[in-house]
Amino acid sequence: MKTQKKNTQRFALALIVLALTLISGVAKADIITTFDVSGTFTSGSSGTFSGALAVDVTNGTVSSVDITFPGLADFNSVTGSKSSNGGWQLIADNSTSDILFLDFTTTMPSSLVGFSGGTITGGFVSSPPPLEDLFNGFSGTITRATVPDQASSLTLLGLGATGLLALRRKLC
Repeated sequence: MKTQKKNTQRFALALIVLALTLISGVAKADIITTFDVSGTFTSGSSGTFSGALAVDVTNGTVSSVDITFPGLADFNSVTGSKSSNGGWQLIADNSTSDILFLDFTTTMPSSLVGFSGGTITGGFVSSPPPLEDLFNGFSGTITRATVPDQASSLTLLGLGATGLLALRRKLC
């Protein structure tokens, strides 16, 4: 009876280890990281802009954007994304066809692979043709958004599995 209980415990432990291994294997796929965008403009008037930028830091591509300027529709459509002067340039438009050009530094020169944030170094917002600069003279930061820690989630999963194992032991 005691040997059967030990074998059951070993089997349960092996299943838990297998489950954690499979979960961590899935986490190694493309990693989309969300960044907070916060900046100022000094020409065309002065003020602030803010929003979010999602970057696939595995492939080095911009997945989505949502940046707001005062009095304009949100810029939420990526129309271009390319290396520029050792950093990066994002081109986005909004529902009224205004165009945003946002220049920023990158972690690795001219690449978004492994991007962890940067400094906004320039850019402008232009109206649809006839083109007219609405805002320019950009500066600011792009910082990693605060998200729940994956390690905490795995710890909770492990504690839950341990609790189930203890409950099973108590019932048998």
